[in-house]
Amino acid sequence: MKPLIILLSFMAASVAWSQPEWQFYVPQEAADISGLYVDHNQALVVKQVAGQVTAETFDFESETNFDIPDQVAVIGLAFNPQPQGALVSMTFSSPVSQFSTTDVIRCLNQQCFSQLDFSTLGIPQSTRVDALEVSAVDFNTYFSLDRFALSNGQLLDPKNVYFISNNNPLTFTQVIDGNAVGINNATGLKAYDSINNTAGFYVADTVVETPNLGIAFPSEAYSGGFLDIGNTFSAELAAEVKGLHAYFSADSGWLEWANSNLTVMENAGQLSVTVQRTAGNEYAVSVITDPIDGSAVGGDDYLYLGEMLDWDNLNDDDNTITIDLLDNNSVDGNRSFSINLIESNANRFSLINAQMATVTITIMDDETSDLIFKDGFE
Repeated sequence: MKPLIILLSFMAASVAWSQPEWQFYVPQEAADISGLYVDHNQALVVKQVAGQVTAETFDFESETNFDIPDQVAVIGLAFNPQPQGALVSMTFSSPVSQFSTTDVIRCLNQQCFSQLDFSTLGIPQSTRVDALEVSAVDFNTYFSLDRFALSNGQLLDPKNVYFISNNNPLTFTQVIDGNAVGINNATGLKAYDSINNTAGFYVADTVVETPNLGIAFPSEAYSGGFLDIGNTFSAELAAEVKGLHAYFSADSGWLEWANSNLTVMENAGQLSVTVQRTAGNEYAVSVITDPIDGSAVGGDDYLYLGEMLDWDNLNDDDNTITIDLLDNNSVDGNRSFSINLIESNANRFSLINAQMATVTITIMDDETSDLIFKDGFE
């Protein structure tokens, strides 16, 4: 069924985040919000484009290949639009289909699987994953739990947000200390939206007093300032928000490498690599390039530290980076390294095409290993 869309012209001055932006909010309980009925396994989606604000419902079941019972609620939400379809990561209040409450479920084009099962890390299946943020590029995860839990000797506190790498799912790194933002031991974090691996917007499950900011309610998102979600929409959402996500609309275009694999001779001196902005050019966007060593090592085989690339509003020209190649005049074979595109703090809503977010560069050795012996034979 096509979602009902309502114009919310009064909201434009209330919402403090950038445009053109879509914002996802999952209510604690089913509610009639500004004329829209939103169930607890649905989300309220607010779209701001060209100064006009509209709202509609989003049905999570439309993204899955299984039914979500009425008594099951979406608890954690990470929504990442991609050219091939929306990449949705979710956690649930109760077991659903073959998944438990400790599963982070990732769905794309109605194909779903467990991206991360916290029970394999020693966390009891009675535990729920509350706050959730998942990168569409590397699938690294930010989360909070609904209770204290012990994993690999580390105590996880429900008032904190933790980071776990997809490449090393054994170590948790704390990224938000609840005590530092006025969240006490009786309070948990219910919603979280990261900003380039730094503390982002988050929502607590009870009233808290944040240092230098004042009183914050469960209907407010905050990080250095408040966005009063309850006043923005209506009192019906003021009880609690348990899912939160925001991003630029696709009108701003996709940022991606022009090639996913490149080969260059070691003695070429330099290599130019192109980053493209495709399928949209509205609004200024930016992205950071991040080199990752492989068999080729920075400082030994190449010189490139990474940088921020910017595009102005209505600009979709290619951006080019330059890598210096180091010829070591020794036989060491072909080597390779990669460069990732990651979101920048200057514009956290840049849409990166996850399928073209990494370029792998192979440096071809220009020396040979041929040996000539004294008798002239090889």
